[in-house]
Amino acid sequence: MKVIICGAGQVGWQIARHLSGEKNDVTVVDNNPELVRRATDTLDVQGVTGFASHPDVLERAGARDADMVIAATYSDEVNMVTCQVAHSVFAVQRKIARLRAQTYLDPAYGDLYRKDHLPIDVVISPEREVAEAALQRLAAPAAFDTESFLDGRAQLLGITIADDCPVINTPLRQLTDLFSTLRAIVVGIRREGRLFVPSAADQIFAGDECYLFTHTEDLNRTLEIFGKTQSKQERIVIIGGGNVGLGVALALEARTERIRVKVIEKDRAAAERAADALDRTIVLHGDGLDTALLDEAGIMNADAVLVVTDDDKTNLLAAVRAKEMGCAMAICLVNDPTLVPLMGPLDIDAYINPRATTVSSILRHIRHGRVRNVYSIGDAEAEVIEAQVLQHIAHRGPEDQGYRFPRRHADRRHDERRQGDPPHRRHPHRRRRRDRHFCHDCRCPRSGTAVAGQYRLFLMQWITRLPFFVVLMGLGAIAMLLPAAHGAVVEDFTTMRVFFYGFILFSVLTLLIALTMSGYAPVNIARSQLTGLLAAFSVLPLMFAVPFYEAVGNTSFLDAWFEMVSSFTTTGATVYAGGADLTPSQHLWRSTVGWLGGLLVWITAVSIFAPMNLGGFEVRATAAVGRGATGSFTQIGGVADPSERLVRYTMALTPVYAGLTAVLWIGLVMLGERPYIALAHAMAVLSTSGITPIGGLYFAASGFLGEVLIFAFFVFALSRLTFSRGLSGERNQRLWRDPEFTTALVLIGLATAALFLRHFVGTTDAQTAFSPPDMLIALWGTLFTVTSFLTTTGFESQFWGAATDWSRLSTPGLFLIGLALIGGGVATTAGGVKLLRIYALFRHLEREQERLLSPSSVGGGGRDARRIRRQGAYISWVFFMLFAISIAAVMVLLSLTGVPFETAMVLTVAALSTTGPLAVVAAETPIFYADLPEAAKMVLAGAMVLGRLETLAIIALFNPEIWQR
Repeated sequence: MKVIICGAGQVGWQIARHLSGEKNDVTVVDNNPELVRRATDTLDVQGVTGFASHPDVLERAGARDADMVIAATYSDEVNMVTCQVAHSVFAVQRKIARLRAQTYLDPAYGDLYRKDHLPIDVVISPEREVAEAALQRLAAPAAFDTESFLDGRAQLLGITIADDCPVINTPLRQLTDLFSTLRAIVVGIRREGRLFVPSAADQIFAGDECYLFTHTEDLNRTLEIFGKTQSKQERIVIIGGGNVGLGVALALEARTERIRVKVIEKDRAAAERAADALDRTIVLHGDGLDTALLDEAGIMNADAVLVVTDDDKTNLLAAVRAKEMGCAMAICLVNDPTLVPLMGPLDIDAYINPRATTVSSILRHIRHGRVRNVYSIGDAEAEVIEAQVLQHIAHRGPEDQGYRFPRRHADRRHDERRQGDPPHRRHPHRRRRRDRHFCHDCRCPRSGTAVAGQYRLFLMQWITRLPFFVVLMGLGAIAMLLPAAHGAVVEDFTTMRVFFYGFILFSVLTLLIALTMSGYAPVNIARSQLTGLLAAFSVLPLMFAVPFYEAVGNTSFLDAWFEMVSSFTTTGATVYAGGADLTPSQHLWRSTVGWLGGLLVWITAVSIFAPMNLGGFEVRATAAVGRGATGSFTQIGGVADPSERLVRYTMALTPVYAGLTAVLWIGLVMLGERPYIALAHAMAVLSTSGITPIGGLYFAASGFLGEVLIFAFFVFALSRLTFSRGLSGERNQRLWRDPEFTTALVLIGLATAALFLRHFVGTTDAQTAFSPPDMLIALWGTLFTVTSFLTTTGFESQFWGAATDWSRLSTPGLFLIGLALIGGGVATTAGGVKLLRIYALFRHLEREQERLLSPSSVGGGGRDARRIRRQGAYISWVFFMLFAISIAAVMVLLSLTGVPFETAMVLTVAALSTTGPLAVVAAETPIFYADLPEAAKMVLAGAMVLGRLETLAIIALFNPEIWQR
C-alpha cells in the first residue's frame, strides 16, 4: 500500500515508523527540511520538502498512484485543503485528517465532510482522543494505562505489581486453577524496561508492569486479585483548561453521578472560555504550581488530579506537588516518551501519551482487514488489535498457553448493510400534480388571480411604509366593528350605532393621514417605531375614548380616557366598579382594547424592543441599551428592515395570540360560563389586563374548574418561550431550563408556602381544628391568586377570602404588591420589573458568595450566564433605581393631588406594574378609582404608560445616536 503522510512531527513520524515497518511504500511530506531529513535517515521512507496542500508537492510525493493520504500537520486548514486537493486533483481513495479545532468537530456540521463538500473519510481529533484516555484513567485509578475494547465490554489494564500483591511469585498457569471464573488474562509484562509476552510458566514479581485483559464486569475483582483497590472518584481537580481539560470536565458534568470538579487554568482567556462552556464546574484562574491556589481548589481532599497543560515539565511538577499536598491520585499528560521512566520515582500514578493515543486512532483506520480498534502500548513497543475473525480463517485459541482467554470475546460478526438501488430520476418533461405553473399571458382566465395577488402585495408594502402610529390607528378603527356587531346581536342599537360611526369616522381620518404621510420616509425607522409606540399608549386612548364616551353617556370624557389608557396598557384599573353602568357591548370594548394592547406588547417586544436591547432584553444583550440588535438574536438580526421585521412578527404572533384566546374562550364556555363573560375573561388572561364585566371570578359560572383552566394559561405571562420560541434566539432552550420560568416557580412556591404555612405559625389556640377540605381550599386560593398577581393579571380566586382567613394575616395584600412589582417574563404581556432582572441580581449575588469561598474562580455557567451576572446585573440594578425613583415621583405627585400616602403607594404600584386590581385587593379597604381627583387620574394614566413602556425605553429616546441621521 502506498501512503503519503503529510506532517513529519511526532505523530507523523510514529505513523511512518509503523507503516514502513510493515513494508508499506511511505512518503513523508513536510515544509521543514530537518524533519524530513530525520524521517528519511531513521526510517525506510521517502521524503518530500514543501507545503502539503500544494498540488505540485503532492504530485512529487506520488499522489497520482497513492492509496491513502494522512494529513497530520499542525494546521487544521492545511490538513483540510490537502484532503481536498488529494480528492479533486489526484482522486486518492482514502483521506484521513487530524483536526484540533473543536468547531470542526461539531456534529451539527457533519455534512461538511461529505464527498461533494470537503471529502475527508476519517477525522481524527487528538484532543478528544486524549480526553477519552483521561476519562478511562479516571475510571480505573489503580491502573497506569487503560483502553476499552469490544464496545466497552473488555478492558486493557496496565498495573504496577506491588510487594503486597496476592499473586506475586505465582506462575500464570496456576491463575486459572485459583480463579476459575475470572475472565482475565495477562498479555504482557514489562520488567527492567523490557516488554515481553509471558508464557504459562512465567511468574509475576514485585515492580513488574503488567498488561492484562479483563471483562468489564470483572474489573474490580481483577484489581483486587492483583492487589489494587478501586476507589470512587468524587472530587477531581483538573490543571489545564484547554481543549483536553475542558473535554474531560464536560464529560464529567454529563455523568449522572455527582462529581465535584474544579479546573485550574493559567491563561485568563482560556479560563473564561472554560467557564462559558461549563455549568457546575468551578474554574480557577492561576498557576497550577501555586500552592495557595491548589489549597483553594481543595487538593488535599481531592480523589484525583489530572494535569493536562501543554508543558510536560509543568505537568510532572504539578502532579508531584499535588501528591505532596495530599491528593490521593495523580495523572499527567506526557508527550516526551523519555520522561515516562520518571513516573515511578516521582510517585505519579498514571500518565497519558497523546502521541500514542493519536497514532492508535489513525492506525485503526489504515489496517488491512476488518480492524475495529488498535492501541499502541508504551512508546510503540507493542500493539493491541481488535479485529473481526472471518469465517474462512482457521485460528487456534490460546488453550496451548495454559490459561484462559476471556469467553465470548473471541470473535464478533457483523452483518453488512445492503446498498439500496439509486432513486429513479425524475423525467425532465413529466409534469406532476404539485408542480407550480405561472401564467404570464393577460388573456389567460387565471391571470386575474395573479393581478389580485400583485395588488395585495402592493397594498401590503404601502401599509408597511406608513408610520407605525398610523397603522395602529387603522387597526383600532377596525376593532370598533366588534362591539358594533355585538350590539347588533344583543339589540343594543345605541352602542352599535356609536361604534359603527366611530369606525367610519376614524377609518376616514386614518386614510386621510395615510395618504398625507404616504411619501414620508423617516430617517431612522427604529426611532419612528419607538416614538410611535409611545404615542400609541398616550394618544390612541383618546380615539378609543370617543365612541366609549358617547355610548356610555353618563360619564365624563376624562373617565372614558382614563378607562381606555388603563385598558390599552393592560392595567385593568376601572372607574366603573362592578360594571353596573355599562352594557355588555361596552364591556366588550374595554376587553377588546385590553386584548389589543396585549397583542401590541407581544409584537413590539420582539420586533422593536429586542433589537434595541430594551424591555428586559438588555439583561442578556452584549450591546448597549438602545443601540441595535445583538448577535444573540439571530432571527431578528437576519431581518434588515425594521418595517419588514414588524410585519413578519405580526404575521407570526397574531395567529398564536388569537388562537390561545379562542381555546381559553371555548374551554370556559364548555365549563358552563356564558359566552360573553368567557370571551372577556379569555381576553383578560391572555393580555393580563384583569378586565372582567362581573367584578371578578367570584361570580363566574365556570367555578373551580374555570379557575384551573385559567391557571394553566398564566404560563404564557411567565416566559416568552411558551409562545415565541425561535423568534428571540432561544430555539433550542427548554422551558424548564428557562431562568424566567424557574424563577417564577420558585417565587410562586415561596409566596404560597409563606401564606399557607402562616396558619400553623400564627395559631395560638392548641385546640383549633382544621379539616383537609379547608386546607385544600386555602391552598388553591393562595396558589391561584399569587400566580395571578405575579403575572400582573390581578384575578382574585373565589377562594381568596378563605385563604386570607387561613393565613391569619391582617394585610396579606402586601405579598401581592411585592409579586406584582416583580411581574412576569420579558416580551410577555406582564408588567413589573420582570423576572429576568430578578434572576440576574440573584445570579450576581450567588457569584459574589462564590468569590468569597474561591477568590481565584472564574464564574461558570456559560457565556450567557456570565453576561447576566455582569452586564445583566448592572443594568438590572440601574433599572431598579429608575423604577424606585419612578415610584417615589408618582407617589409625590399623587400626594400633591390630595391622595393619602398609603393609598398613593398602592395606586402607584398598581399603575407602574400594570396591575389595576391591586387597589381593591392589596389595600386594607378597597380603593375606588372613581373617587380619585381628576388630577390624580391624569397622574395615574401617565404612570400606566410609563409602566407599560418602562423607563429605559423612554430614556432611549433621549439617546443622541437615535436622532442622528
